[in-house]
Amino acid sequence: ASFDYYENKHIRHSLPVLPAAVSGVTEQILSSETEVQTPVPEEETPPAVPTIREQYERYKHVVLSAITADTAYRNACGHSDRENAVIEGNAAIRRAILNSGDVELIRLYADMPEFRSRLHQELIDETYPELHELLRPLSQDDIDNALRTWNGDIASKRAVVRYMKDHARDRDTASWLSREYGGNESNSLFIVRAGSPEATELPWTNVQRRIAQLIKDDKFYTQEEYDRLDDVDPIAVRESLAERGIVNGELVDAEALVRDPFVQQVENDAERVFAEENLIPGETTFTHNGQTYLIDRVDLDSGMVQFQNIGFVVPQNESIVHSEPISTVRLYMEVEDAKAAEEMDSIPQVEPRNPAFGVPFKVGDTVYLDDTAFEITNIGLFDVQLQDPTLSYPIFRSESKERLMQQLHQDERNQFIFDREEPKVTHTTETVAFYPAEENNLPYDVVIQTLRTGEPEPPTPTKETVPVQNFRITDDHLGEGGAKAKFRMNMDAINLLKELEFDGRHATPDEQAILSKYVGWGGLADAFDETKDNWKNEFAELYATLSPEEYAAARSSTLNAHYTSPTVIKAIYEAVGNMGFETGNILEPSMGVGNFFGCLPESMQNSKLYGIELDSITGR
Repeated sequence: ASFDYYENKHIRHSLPVLPAAVSGVTEQILSSETEVQTPVPEEETPPAVPTIREQYERYKHVVLSAITADTAYRNACGHSDRENAVIEGNAAIRRAILNSGDVELIRLYADMPEFRSRLHQELIDETYPELHELLRPLSQDDIDNALRTWNGDIASKRAVVRYMKDHARDRDTASWLSREYGGNESNSLFIVRAGSPEATELPWTNVQRRIAQLIKDDKFYTQEEYDRLDDVDPIAVRESLAERGIVNGELVDAEALVRDPFVQQVENDAERVFAEENLIPGETTFTHNGQTYLIDRVDLDSGMVQFQNIGFVVPQNESIVHSEPISTVRLYMEVEDAKAAEEMDSIPQVEPRNPAFGVPFKVGDTVYLDDTAFEITNIGLFDVQLQDPTLSYPIFRSESKERLMQQLHQDERNQFIFDREEPKVTHTTETVAFYPAEENNLPYDVVIQTLRTGEPEPPTPTKETVPVQNFRITDDHLGEGGAKAKFRMNMDAINLLKELEFDGRHATPDEQAILSKYVGWGGLADAFDETKDNWKNEFAELYATLSPEEYAAARSSTLNAHYTSPTVIKAIYEAVGNMGFETGNILEPSMGVGNFFGCLPESMQNSKLYGIELDSITGR
């Protein structure tokens, strides 16, 4: 008998052709046997057909082992791009299938496209990254990353930084590094990418030189370590404070603190800012010991001020021209300001009963002086206070009532003040019905009228003056959130800013809370990318809100704008306070929206604040 093999694995038997007589007998016999012996077949449950995933998992490891050992594929992963590696990977899979000797695997690969496609896609996606990282040529970045990883102990890494500060060039430093890493003096090699054919062994002397360079370039710590403040070494901070005369939070050597170069630089910067703002040659005067002096010249490089006595009587043995450091002149001026403040506090303040009596103007009027619009904000007993509403910060001007009246007549736009009259009450009547006498059977006509009283128009409400005050940040989680949340906080602050500028007013405390949540555009580059589908709405909103100049400035800041959280700011103030600082000048040369000023401790509230910000939106 012969048989054919079918996909359903059933076998069909074929008997040879017999003569007719024999055939009849044979059929009779077979028929009788069938009647006697053939049982009734029972229904059998067909075996479950394996899924594509189950077939893949069955053969995955066989093929995986073969292709990860395939020389051509390994070379492509290590020394070519991904496109070439995929080509070699596909060829390696085909070789692995054919060389496996597994008939079922070969049949699945040949007859089932889904199985074949999954095998190629998933095996290459799984093996290429690992083989590429293991076999690619070693670069300087790989060596630097291995050094940055160090031994995984951040305390050990800080110890390396402290030791290298004073021993970077010492001969014994290489041995110290070997021991600190976890080896011993006999272990003279630092291994990069161990287990790889591309592994490199570095002598510890080379490690010493490279770590010294990384520390010098501020690249020994990773960006993640900087973000977690792992680079802040408590031991180094205590040692640095001790050098400045501060031990356990107490100042034990004031002279050491004054000698510190950083403290001296801060003081010099503060003196320079003070001189630029307050010591104007030919204009600034100050009083000292009853004598009045005029500033002649200021030399910022040397820190010296030249001034002359302009009093009518110059004391004997005193020259007219003097030269003193900026700090000395500043002390003279602060002492006199303190004396003047004490004298003013001792004078009783009398509130006038009706300061606006007898003048035609009133609080809220807009008047024009020197071709500039001013708003009258207060009318005192003798003087009138005015403010330019177009300025971002309140700058007040004070004029006597007599002087202001003269100035008002010099601009015809002020004529309305003198033409203004008190509104008069008028009455009008309107006839709504008329009934003649002959029709109403009365001896007189009947007229029904509506009487209207012309009340004066209510005065135009004046804008409420919002008191200007520094915003106090109390939320330690200010500025936290995902990219979309930070974008929304930024846009809310910008929209409010433009509303305030349009109204010409200052922010209320509630509005200041909204403005304080502005975190800038660092890390939000997607908001400026019109090709990002999941950011297209944000891009359209941002592009429409900002002017071209503002948009360009904001976009350029995505890589260099950094946000400092209140937690970090408070820690810095705590450190400065531990150094002995209580009050003085505080310079914030890149202030953002003012988070450092907003977190100023109560103990430092009497300090003078100087802030600088380059970006227009942020500064405003």
